[in-house]
Amino acid sequence: MEQQQPNPNPSKKKRKRMMTEADDEGWTTVVRTRGPMSGLQRDAPEEDAVRARKDDELRKGERNMGKQADFYTFQLSALKAKRIGRMAKKFLSNKNKIELMKAQRKFTPY
Repeated sequence: MEQQQPNPNPSKKKRKRMMTEADDEGWTTVVRTRGPMSGLQRDAPEEDAVRARKDDELRKGERNMGKQADFYTFQLSALKAKRIGRMAKKFLSNKNKIELMKAQRKFTPY
């Protein structure tokens, strides 16, 4: 009798099942996978779903990196003025805090 050879190209479903299930003796079949996450061990389908969701979020972020929300010059200058105003307020509040700490003699810069 001839021994039957295993199929060298199993279907995707069978390949996934082979990656996650162990046989009778506890061995798992190593299956060639393709893609950026091919070297990682996949424990559960839930983890794959979470990983896929994170990858999608990263791709969306990469797509939006080159786009600016404020296109026109006046929008950029208004945004810059707001930012400078916030920094000035924060500077004054920090300055007041330092003066208060100096008055209480709790300020030790060195």
